[in-house]
Amino acid sequence: MRSFRIVTLSGLLLACSLPAFAHSGTGWHEHDLVAGLAHPFGGIDHVLAMLAVGFWAALAGRQARLVWPLGFVSCVAAGALLGVMGLSLPVTEVVIAASVAGLGLVVALGWQASVLAGLSLCALFGLAHGMAHGAEMPADANGLAYALGFLVATGLLHASGLVLGLKATPRLGKVAGLSLAMAGAGLLVGAF
Repeated sequence: MRSFRIVTLSGLLLACSLPAFAHSGTGWHEHDLVAGLAHPFGGIDHVLAMLAVGFWAALAGRQARLVWPLGFVSCVAAGALLGVMGLSLPVTEVVIAASVAGLGLVVALGWQASVLAGLSLCALFGLAHGMAHGAEMPADANGLAYALGFLVATGLLHASGLVLGLKATPRLGKVAGLSLAMAGAGLLVGAF
């Protein structure tokens, strides 16, 4: 019961969170591999979405455990390339916030998606996250090192989500999903 309260309180706090700062363009980083590794951790939207992909993949099992995170990372790379080229969607930040809410809902509801359906959702969300990463890449960055850094960080967050998902009880999975959905709702409000 204590873990239920902690997870619920955490979800409520996340739902009331401030807008993400991963795309702040503050220039605090050195623009290399380490900066790329740190970039996804600079915004709660990225951290939660990437953990959620791994968590959902763990719950889905089988091929999803490998295909969904790899699909997400691949689309982050493709989206980053588009972002560096100056292409973006006018609603990129909204899609990123929706990724947290949407992934939270699929976890909470226990949606047993086909591998292809889950991959499609992960690909869409990964593309939006990648576009944001690419668009915010500092102009003087070592592009390959910086990109490698945020791709590795994305993979590590997915792996962390997988481990959490494999250890979660069904009840904790629902609570975690609801917490993610509430956090995503808060991020969506902040995106408008």
